[in-house]
Amino acid sequence: MEKLFLTILNMSITASYVILIILAVRMLLKRAPKIFSYILWCVVLFRLVCPLSIEGMFSLLPSGNAAIPEVTVYQEPAMPENPNPNTADNSGHALQTPVRPADKTLPQLGMMAAAVIWLSGIIGMLAYSIRSLGKMRKLRRTACLYKKDEIQGILTRRKINIYNGKHVQTPFVIGILRPAIYIPIGLEESERSYIICHEQVHIKRFDYLIKPLAYLILCIHWFNPLVWVSFLLMEKDMELSCDERVLHDMGNQIRKEYASSLLALASGRRALNGGPLAFGENDIKSRIRNVLNYHRPAFWGILGSAVVLIIVSAGLICSPAARESMKWAKNLSPEDITKIELVVMPADEEKQYRVFAPEEYPEIVKLMKDSRGRYVREPEELAGGELSFYITTTDGVRHRYANSGNVYLVIDEDSYRASYGWLSRWDYEGDDKLPEGFFDGAQDNGEEMTGGADTGGITFPYSMGITPVTLADKSSVDVELVMTDGKLWRSDDPDFMYGGYFQDGENYVGQFELRTLKDGRVLDQMPVQLSQPELCFYGPVTLVTADYNGDKNPEFTLGSWVWSGGNEYNLYSIDTGGRLSLLSYIERHDEREASVLLDQPAPGSFAVNWYNQQSGEDEAVLYHWNGKNFEQEE
Repeated sequence: MEKLFLTILNMSITASYVILIILAVRMLLKRAPKIFSYILWCVVLFRLVCPLSIEGMFSLLPSGNAAIPEVTVYQEPAMPENPNPNTADNSGHALQTPVRPADKTLPQLGMMAAAVIWLSGIIGMLAYSIRSLGKMRKLRRTACLYKKDEIQGILTRRKINIYNGKHVQTPFVIGILRPAIYIPIGLEESERSYIICHEQVHIKRFDYLIKPLAYLILCIHWFNPLVWVSFLLMEKDMELSCDERVLHDMGNQIRKEYASSLLALASGRRALNGGPLAFGENDIKSRIRNVLNYHRPAFWGILGSAVVLIIVSAGLICSPAARESMKWAKNLSPEDITKIELVVMPADEEKQYRVFAPEEYPEIVKLMKDSRGRYVREPEELAGGELSFYITTTDGVRHRYANSGNVYLVIDEDSYRASYGWLSRWDYEGDDKLPEGFFDGAQDNGEEMTGGADTGGITFPYSMGITPVTLADKSSVDVELVMTDGKLWRSDDPDFMYGGYFQDGENYVGQFELRTLKDGRVLDQMPVQLSQPELCFYGPVTLVTADYNGDKNPEFTLGSWVWSGGNEYNLYSIDTGGRLSLLSYIERHDEREASVLLDQPAPGSFAVNWYNQQSGEDEAVLYHWNGKNFEQEE
């Protein structure tokens, strides 16, 4: 039941966009024949009952909110930006992890309670309708068949039974298979004629079927106030358009008499409580005003209103066409694939990677054909991990199809907000270590996936930035980070591929060294070496200095990408002669800047922050100075 409720809730929210647009268009059609406003509400009915999306080149719905029923209002709560180690991201963003379990008990109980309340509301509204119909049956038993030969066939070729009764307070139509008209006794002949004409228009247009259907839909979506507004305004437009049809067929000269008959019905009479399935004559004030102001519409007015109706209806019925990435995923076949690789991050080292056998391709393709979600132009930067399929097709292109933290479906560079229920069912794990260099120039089928012979337009050595540093003796030197080999990758390059350390903008990938300079003269230099064979920086680097070991010499960190949420770092020191020395290697610290200021909980120590996958908590790892270098506290 919870799943059904979520589907209804998602459809209702999507339909709310349609309702708001129709309310605005209805204001524009204020002077147009009310039949156009009435027809517009059929679009809302369609959106409230149809779980399928009709794609079109033209849609008035924004692409970020147009998907139906993928508008997902219930997700597992997003975790704070406490990233997990070793998480690779193909877009450069931090990711939400599906590995760290969330407490599902409370959300599930909440959704179960909401579903029970929703079902109770439906039962209550249906019970009210049945009770009201029971009252109507009493009126019908006391009513007598009214026979007048001259009223047979007015405005319709269908013969309709017309009844009158002393307990009928106001005219109404009731019935599904055999609709009948009920009118009060004691009406003037002219009043009776107008009223019967009005009710027969209802029957001719099948309003006696449309209104019960609308009420049934209202029962299902009773929790949405916009659906209530739609139902009431649709009912109003239905009555006003019916009045206009009578005036159109019988002539403008009856306006005053017709308005008088409406006024006579309202005067001294109690409103009919016939229930939502009957056509009681209500909102007399608006109807009288509309009747007195009615004029036959001009041809061009009708044409313009019809054009607006067609455009708006088509634009609201159709959702924006699916993006190319979604079409690719849904249309892929096993024969199009040459290789499928799985990368799971974070995970145990021996379970980060897997290569699928060809006989397993249909299973992955079946998953992809079920792709769903609302396209998100700018996805949130969430912390954590992902499960990614890297699919190489017969044309040599490698695609990425990923579950990002049970929140986003990622296809190449497109992100889709998908339902937690679907994403959480992805049950795959690796069986091997992640190949070295998988994300930075990985080899596939003997062909390099990224990289190239050119340097991206830069020449070596290339300065990545100079930082003035004050030494222990108050003198100063310049510390320069220099790129000695590699390539500048720009995200708008035609052969650029997201993954690993690659992110939007400029990516300086290659070999680097540090230099100290005094008046342009090199005092010392040292290659920058971390665990990765190539380092990546994203533009000019400014070093942040501090005294971590208490010897008065300036120290600074310099680090490069190791996972999507943070870097690995080296800690360097500079003595009064401008000589560089390496004091410590920091395996992981959850920051993305090239040089960071570390916390110093006590003299001769510093702390780095990282997320412990086993405990599920953020931890501060301490390093202590032993007189020669910093050692990590056990």
